[in-house]
Amino acid sequence: MPHKRQQQSQNLSSDVLDVQHDITRNMILESELRKSYRVINQAQALAQIGSWEMDMLSKTILYSDEACRIYGIVPGQYDSTYAGFLRQVHPDDRKIIDHMIKNPSRRPIELEFRFIRQDGSVRNIYQLAEFIFDDKGDPVYLYGTIQDITEKKELQKELLQKQESIDRIQRRFNALIKESSVVYEILDPLINKLDALCRNAKENQINCKYGQGS
Repeated sequence: MPHKRQQQSQNLSSDVLDVQHDITRNMILESELRKSYRVINQAQALAQIGSWEMDMLSKTILYSDEACRIYGIVPGQYDSTYAGFLRQVHPDDRKIIDHMIKNPSRRPIELEFRFIRQDGSVRNIYQLAEFIFDDKGDPVYLYGTIQDITEKKELQKELLQKQESIDRIQRRFNALIKESSVVYEILDPLINKLDALCRNAKENQINCKYGQGS
């Protein structure tokens, strides 16, 4: 009987050690996971690229910290539903997002759309997304990355406006050159005739002087 109790005690001690080992291992894994998340968040902040993922069944979305910054929302304090996200997409661009959701592709999807922040500012977003399918071929997850390209779009618009201004100046310059050529063609014969008259007048004046002298 004492032997049996001793065996049970040893087994209990072994179980306790196993539990402690599992707890320690889980704590280490959790610590490493938190560290990995911090590294990912830092990398995204430096690259200014956010990430997100959506459960296609529940239509809930999880954003990274950088994605929250881009969208102007507070991490953990936002409407995590697809419907909530779509409400903040510019009305003219919602059909782009809706088409992507309703037509799942097995290839990565690139698109641009405008997002309206809570403060009313509009941001131009570049997105690269990809679906994950189950064994039946049904989409179960959608994940992707986003980048704020508002400044880039504004710079492109400014450059386009400057190029249009340059093109207008060039067209006006070409028109003036053409007009000058037409004017030159009209005036050139008149100028030649006037030169001839002046030469004749000068020659006649000289001849008159010689005639008076003789």
